[in-house]
Amino acid sequence: MKDPSDEEILDTLYSFIEANTPLQAKQIVQVQRDLLLTRRADELLAQIADKNKNSSFFPLLIEKREFLTNCRLQGIDAAYAPYAISDNLDIPAEILDQLTSLGSWEEFEHFMHEHPELDPVAAKFLSHQITQVAKAKGMIDASLSDIRLKAIGLELDGLTSLKDTPRQIELLQEAVSLVAQESDPGLWAYLKTELGKSIVLNPGSRGSEETKEATQHFQEALEVLSEEELSGTYQWAVTLTMLGNAYEDDFAEGDRATNFEKAIKCYEKALNSVALFEEHPEDWGLAQVYLAEAYVKQPRSDYESAIRHYQEALRVYTRDKLPDKWAGVLCEIGQAYTNHTKS
Repeated sequence: MKDPSDEEILDTLYSFIEANTPLQAKQIVQVQRDLLLTRRADELLAQIADKNKNSSFFPLLIEKREFLTNCRLQGIDAAYAPYAISDNLDIPAEILDQLTSLGSWEEFEHFMHEHPELDPVAAKFLSHQITQVAKAKGMIDASLSDIRLKAIGLELDGLTSLKDTPRQIELLQEAVSLVAQESDPGLWAYLKTELGKSIVLNPGSRGSEETKEATQHFQEALEVLSEEELSGTYQWAVTLTMLGNAYEDDFAEGDRATNFEKAIKCYEKALNSVALFEEHPEDWGLAQVYLAEAYVKQPRSDYESAIRHYQEALRVYTRDKLPDKWAGVLCEIGQAYTNHTKS
């Protein structure tokens, strides 16, 4: 069989490059795999990209080449998988037409405000398309990162079930990579804390390695939050509380008694946050409960301290405002008194 000419390969490459959607690109590759998934096609596409390296189309050409490379290495379906969700959504043509004119987060935000019917999955799709438009326009990386961060936030808002935790972890890992710790330490620390929380909550993967990883994220976040301007903030207190939870975890490394001592110190330190009590009193009450439980669960239970902190929680867990939590804490106090008399 005669080898295809460069002209044949180039014609097919240009059709692939000009595909309007990922699905169209996939279909072209499926039909023309003998031309597109070859070393020569890769060489020619590299030459096209090199000739256009100072053009606004250069990022698009690089992405197209990466797609073909993944098709060769992973298979066409696997390479297309990240794009599949966008092609399966029913987005009206007129909205897509408006989308192509967007080039900044401000325009995207206004667009989403006008179309509240779009759910987070649609928002994910739209943000992907904006990124492609931005690349074609040669927008700076900072703009792309800002757009992607906003899109991640939109998608995370729609992930509320435990079964969504693996996706939450993926998104938060990406978000952390997009934020420079030096330029926005508060946001970076917040994302690290949320990443640690998602790892702890992930029902599909729980063990010593996951607990260790989550603990490291909390500790790294606290290194930043402990700076003078962030120390004592609500986020600082939340991260301390999550670190305390991690130390109590059954999979935590080290001596159990020592780990509970560390957990208790974290909770006590968090409760010193005025912001936690004034801005989020219910979370302050939860931290009191965590501290009380730690005193009970440690190898040598301290029921007197536990009772004292359960009673502190009742300052905010009132019968009128939070009857279920009020009743739950009262039961814990009763159980602590019972166990204390037996010890």
